[in-house]
Formats: sequence, C-alpha cells, structure tokens
Amino acid sequence: MARKTRDEAQLTRNSILEAAERVYLEEGAGCSLQRIANEAQVTRGAIYWHFSSRGNLIKFIRLRLEGGWSITSFDAEFDICSNPLTNLRVISESLLLQASGDSKIQQIVRTSSKLVACSPRTINSYTSCMRREWLRAISLGMVREEIDLETAMLGLTIIINGSIKHWIDSKQSFDLISQGRSMVQAYLDGWQPSPIRSKVALRLAQQFVD
Repeated sequence: MARKTRDEAQLTRNSILEAAERVYLEEGAGCSLQRIANEAQVTRGAIYWHFSSRGNLIKFIRLRLEGGWSITSFDAEFDICSNPLTNLRVISESLLLQASGDSKIQQIVRTSSKLVACSPRTINSYTSCMRREWLRAISLGMVREEIDLETAMLGLTIIINGSIKHWIDSKQSFDLISQGRSMVQAYLDGWQPSPIRSKVALRLAQQFVD
C-alpha cells in the first residue's frame, strides 16, 4: 500500500510538472497557478504540497527546460578573424540539428506559443550570440548599410523556429537540416550588398581615380 501511495504521488508530481511546463511556455514566469492546477487536474493545495511554493515550482520548470536547448558552446567569443555570417549559419544549424534529434525539444516547440521555445537563460545566450555576430557583420561591411539589427535578428529567429515548427506539424515530412540550412543561407544572402550596387560603386570610384 505504501509503495502504491509513493507511486501515485510521483505520478501526480510529474503531471503537475508537465502541465506547469506547458503553461509556463505560453505565459512565462507570471503563469497562472490555477491554470496549472486545471491542466494537471489537481487542486492548488496539491501543488503546494509537492513544491511548497510557487517560486519552487517555477525553479523546477526552468531546470527541466535547461535540459532542452543547449547553445552554451557559443557563449565564448568566436575567433575575431572568423566570418560572422558563417558563425550565424553555424548557430542556426546547431539549433536545427538539436531539434531534429531531441524529442524533448520537439515537445517544447510543439506545445509553446512563444517564438523561441526555451528557457530565459537559453534565450539570453542565443540573443547575445546572434547580436554579437550581426554587429560584427555590420562593422565589417558584410551586410547592406540600411540593415536594421533587430529586424535582421528577428527574421532569422522566425526562419529557424518556423522551420522546426512546420517540420514537427508536418510529421517530419521533409529534411529539416537540408531545407533549414538552405533557408538560412538564402536569408543571410539577402542581407548582403547587391553585386550590382557594388559594381556601380566601383565604377564611380574609378572615375575619381581616373
């Protein structure tokens, strides 16, 4: 009887965590405890019994989510001589590869209404890496002068997350890595200076030299 009680308690705890994770991904840190209770089909008292406080429950959710996406390898600076556009492709492909081989990540993306379905720590790391490489590309003149940094970052994020969501929703009906890589490449190419503009600028420069 005691064993059965322990097993039932563990099942209830897991049910609360799964429900809390879904609600957290949709609503963020301010997620409703009552909605979590409704999703898990338990009382608010049961949540407090298992986790003692709302803060502890949120802490457990974040720890679970940290087990999903991982881009900590990009926290360190890339070689200053490396190509920032290549680095952006590497970061993007890493996320596509992780999503294609990790059912946990696929579940997070499937149940989330957020653009980047991962924990705050991972979002901050991802954003920091992307921003750093976009700024390097801008400073090196590798993208068009009129580029808006926030728009460029958002567009790449939409392509990555949208590709993963569509791949999951379509029951993996296409090659996520191959097609995702092609879309990322096309997007980055679109921000590079136009060859026609470059030729015109070169001719104008030559006029002054001549």
